[in-house]
Amino acid sequence: MPRLTARELAAVHRLEFPFWLNTLCQALWGACFAAAAPVELSTWPVPAAVAAAVLLVEAGLVLNTVADLDSDARHPERSRLSSAAARLGRRAGLRLVVAEAAAGLAL
Repeated sequence: MPRLTARELAAVHRLEFPFWLNTLCQALWGACFAAAAPVELSTWPVPAAVAAAVLLVEAGLVLNTVADLDSDARHPERSRLSSAAARLGRRAGLRLVVAEAAAGLAL
């Protein structure tokens, strides 16, 4: 995988504000529904479930970025996203998707 900057990696994952906050809130909300009592929120499965949920959502966003590589390149407002995705490449992007999805499912 080419060396991406932190900004490029965030762009490929579509982590611009407020999307990263929305993803995190959804994962935390799901953990709150899974816990039977508030004390259970401090046990180890909760952060693991939150991390798994975030990884799975972000893997889907990277997959969408890789799939829309040609389309995003034609829209000037998506220049940062398309240049970061082009720098990452389709094959490396798919490897990143598989790694993130596998890590999310393993958690």
